[in-house]
Amino acid sequence: MKISLFAAIAATLALAAAGTQAATLVDWNLDTVTGPTDNNTPFDGVASSVATVAANISVTNLVTASSSGHAGLVWSSGNAGPGKLNLQRWDHPNDSPSSFGNGNGNPNNWLQFSIIAETGYWFDLTSMTISAWRNGAGAAADWSYEYSTDSGANWTAFGSVHNESNAGDSIFRDVTFTGSVTEVEELLIRFIAVGPDGGTGNIHINEMTVSGDVRLIPEPSGALLAFLGLLPFLRRRRSH
Repeated sequence: MKISLFAAIAATLALAAAGTQAATLVDWNLDTVTGPTDNNTPFDGVASSVATVAANISVTNLVTASSSGHAGLVWSSGNAGPGKLNLQRWDHPNDSPSSFGNGNGNPNNWLQFSIIAETGYWFDLTSMTISAWRNGAGAAADWSYEYSTDSGANWTAFGSVHNESNAGDSIFRDVTFTGSVTEVEELLIRFIAVGPDGGTGNIHINEMTVSGDVRLIPEPSGALLAFLGLLPFLRRRRSH
């Protein structure tokens, strides 16, 4: 029976990955976060120590970032309360506090953080969840997660866009996005919310989680190395 080199490699990698199960890689539980009561105070981020992470994984701080002409998310004084982020200007025409109106449907300001595997490990992503609610009809309703492998130069959608029709009821709902990112050692993740039906209002967030698995980067097995060592000999025999 003939076995191709690619088949042997694939079989080895499959064995190395066998037995892994999706688990929580990162859990941003925001129960200890308390925002300011002053409206439009710049959001200065959440320390990485707030997040619970899986073994062999670390994260950077949860921060705000923005597109050109914007300065990031700001706190809202509306229903502030402890144990959550209460942020606005997701899809905002500009950064003037006195200027409101619908956004253009492109992300202006967002939340982001990086997941980093320890040396010798990589991780896969299978789902990301946010527990949140819109403060009112003026808050952006189209929510999504994206990831970047080049420090934010390019972004790729993770799963589908979620349209949150509920608003103003103070009920935190878990919204889960499913996708597949495999065998990465570092990943930048962002949560965005856009209009065009709204975008100036605030969104309350009390938890963000990322699920998948983390494992050792597999090395070639002894059997595979032996097979690779026999390749020149087998090729010589086939040539005769």
